[in-house]
Amino acid sequence: MPGLCPGFYAQWRAQNESRLLLRERGGPHPPERLLQTVWHHQRLQRDQLQTVDGRMVRVLHPGFWNHEAGPDFRGAVVQIGREEARSGDVEIDWERQNWQTHQHHRNPAFANVVLHVVWSAGPEASDPLPTLALEKFVDTPLNEMQGWAGSPVAAVWPEALRGACATPLAQLTTEQSGGLLQQAALDRKSVV
Repeated sequence: MPGLCPGFYAQWRAQNESRLLLRERGGPHPPERLLQTVWHHQRLQRDQLQTVDGRMVRVLHPGFWNHEAGPDFRGAVVQIGREEARSGDVEIDWERQNWQTHQHHRNPAFANVVLHVVWSAGPEASDPLPTLALEKFVDTPLNEMQGWAGSPVAAVWPEALRGACATPLAQLTTEQSGGLLQQAALDRKSVV
């Protein structure tokens, strides 16, 4: 396998910027894809979950990950406070205001959402749904989860969550991997 051409990493990064898993542009919050992964795998302190207004949340089933338009998870079963358990959809956003910003309140595809999951409670928003802020309830510090998601341990994750670069990177020689990392370091240093 031939060596990497100079600038390979910078070109690859520019082409794939929108698909990067571990960061979101323009904010200190984790990316929505990582929050979806946390929800999907229920990497939560499940016995401590509460809505932002203090009601207990029991997740009986997180739902099925929806990779199409509409809510992020379909067919979840949750119990909020003392209410009966109910089935419906779960929408995941990085902040509460996104319910309005993304126009979910006007979109009929979101009419069956029973729980809005966000990263942090943030400022009060006109979110009519029970809202769960994950920040206080993840079972592992997020920076450790992010490191784990990008490590060989992540191979136990479903293939769809491994990222587009896992297979090509596994095919590189040690020398090529080192060259790629060197290019990545130089490219990132020039951005900072």
